[in-house]
Amino acid sequence: MNKKWLVTALATAVVAGGGIGGAALNNAFAEEKAASDLQHGIEVASKLLNGTVTGAELEHIPTYHLDAVDVAGKKYEVQVDAKKGKVLKAQADVDTETNDDMGETDQLEADDDQEAAISLEEAQKIASASFEGAIGKGDLGDLPVYRVEITAQNGQAYEVDVDVETDLIVNIGLAETDHDDEQVIKDDKATDSKDNDQEVDDNTERLQVVQAAKLTLQQAIDAAMKKQPGTLDSIELEDEDGTIVYTVAVFTDNKQEYEVKVDANSGAILKVEQDKQDDKGENEEQEDQD
Repeated sequence: MNKKWLVTALATAVVAGGGIGGAALNNAFAEEKAASDLQHGIEVASKLLNGTVTGAELEHIPTYHLDAVDVAGKKYEVQVDAKKGKVLKAQADVDTETNDDMGETDQLEADDDQEAAISLEEAQKIASASFEGAIGKGDLGDLPVYRVEITAQNGQAYEVDVDVETDLIVNIGLAETDHDDEQVIKDDKATDSKDNDQEVDDNTERLQVVQAAKLTLQQAIDAAMKKQPGTLDSIELEDEDGTIVYTVAVFTDNKQEYEVKVDANSGAILKVEQDKQDDKGENEEQEDQD
């Protein structure tokens, strides 16, 4: 689920007022925890917005982790979104460097899938604008979040990022639709009109999908787990050629991933596909015979 974000006053208030505290992020622990607690992330996000959960997955936000010391000498870690350029959270009592290192920078090498849109120096400036104290060294890592899509009664889809470790809401915004990736025409007025019409169409289609689904999200998860036991990795409600389905990704105990298609009306298992590549690099599929 690739998304564009509209940061709201609520999200800003949460980051500014609720982001202090908690132990240092341990990515290895967070990933293990996330694999078993995606449903918990769904519950947290559902308490924030009214609507129907239409998707959820574990995501990793490319993030600068910056050492910081407040005016009282207490150590923090400030985390800045490396793509959006906004403070996600600050947490106390992390294992930062001493004050002698404050103001120094590290040379960063980002993985291809975590290429930053802003530099370390820019991230430090952003952090300094909202943190009362000194911002020091930093490195580029990630922030594991539960990304939950919620569709409102008018068909507008929102996405909420829930911090895996703290349950803090670090992002909330409008869901990006397929047309956002299409080529935009040069005429600005025509573009605005086209986008507005497309947004109405997207909302209408999304609402129709939600209203057509008789199964709840939890019922779909239960049906998929009964067919293919494992740990929930992601789920999405979608229209596939006129059939409303829940696509449920499941990790098994032996680290295999399966995608289970559940009919959103009858609860029938339509297909089970193992995420395993053959010699040609194609996915092998196992069709359900029930």
